[in-house]
Amino acid sequence: MSGHSHWSTIKHKKEATDAKKGKEFSKVSKLLMAAAREGGADPVSNYKLQAAIDQARAVNMPRITSSAPSKRRGRRCGCPVGKHRL
Repeated sequence: MSGHSHWSTIKHKKEATDAKKGKEFSKVSKLLMAAAREGGADPVSNYKLQAAIDQARAVNMPRITSSAPSKRRGRRCGCPVGKHRL
């Protein structure tokens, strides 16, 4: 009896939603990295970064995931070597 597997139905729905969510997350993380690169990693002084963080929250992106790209891009700020650890 093909087509009657409950797990296959769940799997197909999950694949579709995960692909959609992954596409949104990657778009928002690119925005976060670009905003942090342009104006620094501090969302208080960087309006574009704050807007990108708000957009990340709108698509239910986890806080840890949304803060990682901005911290990663904010490190490359021209500070003396050894100030920031990787």
